[in-house]
Amino acid sequence: MSNQDLFLGLLRSSLWGDELDIQIGNVSRKDLGSIIKMAKSQTVLGLIAHELMTRKEFADILGKESRERLTLMVQENFFTYQRLNAVLLTIVLELRKHGIDPILLKGQGISKYYPIPELRQCGDIDIYVGQEKFAKACEIIGAMSTPEDHQGDIPSLKHYHTRIGHAFIEIHRYTDVYWPKRYDRVYQKISDAGMHSDLVPLDFVDAEVLTPSVDFNVFFIFNHFWHHFIADGVGLRQMCDWVRLLHVNHDRINLDYLSDVLCKMKLMKEWKVFGYIAVNTLGLPADEMPFYDSKYKKAAEKVLELIMLEGNFGKENMK
Repeated sequence: MSNQDLFLGLLRSSLWGDELDIQIGNVSRKDLGSIIKMAKSQTVLGLIAHELMTRKEFADILGKESRERLTLMVQENFFTYQRLNAVLLTIVLELRKHGIDPILLKGQGISKYYPIPELRQCGDIDIYVGQEKFAKACEIIGAMSTPEDHQGDIPSLKHYHTRIGHAFIEIHRYTDVYWPKRYDRVYQKISDAGMHSDLVPLDFVDAEVLTPSVDFNVFFIFNHFWHHFIADGVGLRQMCDWVRLLHVNHDRINLDYLSDVLCKMKLMKEWKVFGYIAVNTLGLPADEMPFYDSKYKKAAEKVLELIMLEGNFGKENMK
């Protein structure tokens, strides 16, 4: 058993709350150090750290100093998650005061689908408001930033970003932008439909926050990490988001709709390649993976090799 095998086994265990599905064998402190390094590279350290510290066979090997460092890291992830939720609610409630009902995109909403949401490593807060209300939303959110926090960035075609305290905020007028333009026209029609009907409310204690429709979201999350994969690299965190979203909502997905979208965007083959990884590497049940196709094994193994080599957003290539 390689360190990568153990890392992936621990990741599956954390994703599904199951026992380890591999034989552990002899594991040294150096091996666990290598696994922690992989977890950092793939932006899943919270998930892996929790597994290592809650399993006595690993906790004993780690030693006191390493356990304390991992404990502090997990605690910080919990605090960061709560801080981001607080900022998110402040933004949502402020926008609603001005007649804008924003839609939460990606990570902070997807974390709700994890067994322990606080273990998912946090990123930015992504809020969709649409083209019509974009300028007003930017003005409102910009006013919430202190002079030190406000980055003064000129809005891009897709979004505007700023900072409130330690939280980075992206306000989207479009969920994504495609090139060439003929693909973007198709995508915008798909996005508009998915962001204006069958929205999914998620409970954030003090308020419900809207997220995209299930059918659009499973495509959108895939589309997001696919773009990162071909542009600068992607980590397993984004794929973990995808498999948890697919798992929790597997009986609600309109397969005819999803097939039509993937074919229109010419992404069915890519979907099936990553679908093989979702099932055979991350443990998603095959019957919960739309259009699962085992014939993509060889291509999927090459993609997984790149993911493990390059790390999240290709950071390993920058060293």
